[in-house]
Amino acid sequence: MAGSRGGTERRREMRNLGMMAGAAIILFFCMQMLISFVISATPLRGLYNESMTVRYACTCAASVLSVGLVFYLIRLLEGRLMGIRCPLPMRPDRWTPVILAIPAGFALCLSANYVSALVGMLTETVGVELTQPEQLLPTDPAGVIVYIISMVVIPPLVEEFAIRGVVMQPLLRYGRGFAICASAAVFGLMHSNPKQMVFAFVSGLVIGYFTASTGSLLTGIGIHLMNNAFAVLSSYMVQHENVVGSALLMLGAMGIGISFLIAYLILFARSGGAREKVSGGRWRFFINIVFILAAALMLLNASQYIQTAG
Repeated sequence: MAGSRGGTERRREMRNLGMMAGAAIILFFCMQMLISFVISATPLRGLYNESMTVRYACTCAASVLSVGLVFYLIRLLEGRLMGIRCPLPMRPDRWTPVILAIPAGFALCLSANYVSALVGMLTETVGVELTQPEQLLPTDPAGVIVYIISMVVIPPLVEEFAIRGVVMQPLLRYGRGFAICASAAVFGLMHSNPKQMVFAFVSGLVIGYFTASTGSLLTGIGIHLMNNAFAVLSSYMVQHENVVGSALLMLGAMGIGISFLIAYLILFARSGGAREKVSGGRWRFFINIVFILAAALMLLNASQYIQTAG
């Protein structure tokens, strides 16, 4: 009887965690829409359209509010309503695995670009094109600084707190693999178009693995920061028609990262991270009304970036 009650409680917790993740995705979307409405319905609209500095300052605020604040509230609700209190591990037991894992994870995240490109090529063979919005790059010093903060600094901090912290950490007791995949799925859904969703899911698997295996959110923050910094640098190089330089930079970064990956796998692949596994009921994380509605909402929003031939 005690085992049965324990199994029921675990299944209920899994369903509740899935519902809270779904609620976070819905609130994230609503907050994004609210911020867009405020910008378009106030005098801020003119500044937003005219100034790249203002535009990316708004992007910073949107990231903090729609991701950081929303998932902080979800974490509070999980603790107060459901009694789910899970620490967010920052300081690792050992720094060497983290130092090796960051460039190793970065190299694998770069490889996720090829997965995203492959998916795009496959869809094009059946007459479906996956598009994404064009991102304008500022050129004035103030705009560049704010752009770097909005793309390189803020997202790694708030998104790793949200996804590998609030979402993944409570799921680790249900198995590391499941926790990594579930958090990567949430990460993918929170991106606005299919190409970004594919990249975010694959890179989410990478970041989740290294975060769990090193036992520190600093690992995920470091990988995420390096990936975004590379994307910004590469975008500016392409804008200045230095495509060859951008390609060589990517190959060099991947080569160095793979060297770190080999060292990490040899020395630390079997260390760190939670190993407890509670079987049964994990499907309840995804199969509940709130998460299903959240997934449908984000996929419907992403469908505007899908174009069919003819």
